[in-house]
Amino acid sequence: MAPFVERSGGVKRLAFKGRFVEGIVSGSKTTTLRRPSGHLPGVGEIVAFGCQYHRPPFAFAEVIEIRDVTLADLTDADALADGYPDADALRSAVVVMLARPSDQASLDVGLAHIEKLRLLRWRLRPDVLEAGGQPTH
Repeated sequence: MAPFVERSGGVKRLAFKGRFVEGIVSGSKTTTLRRPSGHLPGVGEIVAFGCQYHRPPFAFAEVIEIRDVTLADLTDADALADGYPDADALRSAVVVMLARPSDQASLDVGLAHIEKLRLLRWRLRPDVLEAGGQPTH
């Protein structure tokens, strides 16, 4: 749930913590939560997934759904799609990962800054990875 979005060869790039790579590649993690931003990809866009920006992307995916959600909106199904056992575990992870550094002393305060989130759901595109990062629509 790293907040960074960069470009990788003209394709938007989302950064993930290393612990999420296996779930993304295996297909067990199919969503991510991000703070709303004008830099996030839209539905139908191809996105490069990276772990470190100086390395090539480990996967490419097509965004198939975007939903604006709050922490309270998150369901157990959302949690499973994001690699967590239930909604409470996902909410806790979101607070820890997205709370501003000044809020770390009091995660309850951090909740005030995470009122709105954007849930992105994707479909992996191995054809784009095989084509060297060029969409083959």
